[in-house]
Amino acid sequence: MKRVLLVLIVILVMLTPAAAQESGDGERSPLLRALSAVPVIPEVLGLELIASYANYTDAMQARTGVVFPTHAAFQAAYDMEKPEAGAAPWAFAPSGPSTLLQSFFLLKDMPEAIGLDFFQIGQAIEVGRPPTQVMAYFGAFEPTLMAEKLKALGFALESETDAGLLICSTEGCDAGAQMDLAMRNPLSPFGGDLGRRFPVLASESVIVTGPSLDAFKASTAAVAGERPSAADLEPFQAVDSVLSAFPYVPGVIFLSPLAGTAFDPAMVIQGDNAQAVIDALNQTLSENPIGPFELVAIAAAADETTESGLALFVYTDEDAALTAAASLDARLSAMQSLVAPDRTYADILSNRGELFPAEVVSVPSVERHVVVVRIDAPTPPNAKVDGQMIRSHRAMNALVDMVSRRDTAWFAVSAGE
Repeated sequence: MKRVLLVLIVILVMLTPAAAQESGDGERSPLLRALSAVPVIPEVLGLELIASYANYTDAMQARTGVVFPTHAAFQAAYDMEKPEAGAAPWAFAPSGPSTLLQSFFLLKDMPEAIGLDFFQIGQAIEVGRPPTQVMAYFGAFEPTLMAEKLKALGFALESETDAGLLICSTEGCDAGAQMDLAMRNPLSPFGGDLGRRFPVLASESVIVTGPSLDAFKASTAAVAGERPSAADLEPFQAVDSVLSAFPYVPGVIFLSPLAGTAFDPAMVIQGDNAQAVIDALNQTLSENPIGPFELVAIAAAADETTESGLALFVYTDEDAALTAAASLDARLSAMQSLVAPDRTYADILSNRGELFPAEVVSVPSVERHVVVVRIDAPTPPNAKVDGQMIRSHRAMNALVDMVSRRDTAWFAVSAGE
C-alpha cells in the first residue's frame, strides 16, 4: 500500500499544470494565490505536511465583522473595550506560519521594529518543514521601509529586482540559517525568534522568506510564475473549488497521500492484549475500505453565523470516493480513538459541533471528486462566556489535533477484504 501512495506522490509532482496557468493571479482565489508559493518539487510534495495556510482577513471578518487596517486601530478599539477587538485574538484558525501569532499582543511593536504591521497581512502560508520551510505573506506592504528598518537587525539590501527587494543577512543570502542569539528579536518573522536572518524578497503585495536559500529560490520562482506551483495542480484546485462555496476560509492544512499511512497502531496500543486489539482494528479497517487519495486538506470555513471544520479527501475516481465516504461514516461511528479511550471519533468531533454524513462533491472542471467530512458549530460570540473568550474553529482544531497525535485510524488507507 505504501508503494501505491508513493506512486501517487510521484504523479502529484508530475501533474501537468497547463489548466491553471491560463488564469492570472487577479482571477485566483486568496487560497490559490497563496498556493502559488508552493513549488512543485518532491522535497515539498513528498512531505506528509505540504503546507499550512491562514487567511487572517477572513478569520477576523467571520468572527468579529471587522478587519482592522493597522495594529494602532486595533489597539484603540481594544482600549475602548470594543467587543470585536476583544474577540480578534481568538478568531484565527490553527494554521499558517507557526511563529507569527505566538504572542499576539507583542505585535504592536512590529511596525517600528521591522516596518511591517501584522494587520497588513491578509493571508500567509508556510511551505514544507524545518530546516527548509518557506513562509509567504500576501497583503499590502512597504518594502523600502522594511529594508530600512531591518538594517538594525543585521540585514542589508542585496538587490532590487522586478519581483521586489532582495534583503539578506549582512553575512550573505546563504547565511540565513545561522543563529546569533545576540540578534534575537521575536518580532521578526524572518528568523528573529532564534536570531537568524532569513533571505527576504519583498514587494508591495508579496513577501517570501525562509532559512534555506534553495527552497527560498524555488518558492520565489513559483510565485513569479517561472515554475509550476501547487496552485496549478488539479487536486489543490479541487479543494479550492469546494471551499469556494463558503464566504470565508480562515485556514487550510494540506497533507500528502502519506497521511493515509501515518497511522501506526503499534505506536499507541500497548499492553498484554495489544496484538488482539490491533488485529481487531485492522479487521474493521478492511471491512470499511478507503482507497488511496491524492491529497488531504483539513480546513476551517465560515459564513455569517456558522463555523465549519472540514476534512477533504481528493480522488480521481468517483466510485472510490463514494466507497471512501461510506467507510468514513462507518469508521467514525464505530471506531474508538486511540488516544481518548472509550470515545469514538464521531463522539469527539460531535463535541465540537454537528457532524454531518460524509458527502462527495464532484469538480468536473478538474475531473476530481472530493469526499467532505464536515462539522458545523455556531460562530462564538464576541463577548465572554462564563468569564472566558471562546476560541474560534474548535472543530478544525480537533481534526488538526488528531493528525498531530497520529490518531488517524479513521482515514487510514486500507485495501478491503
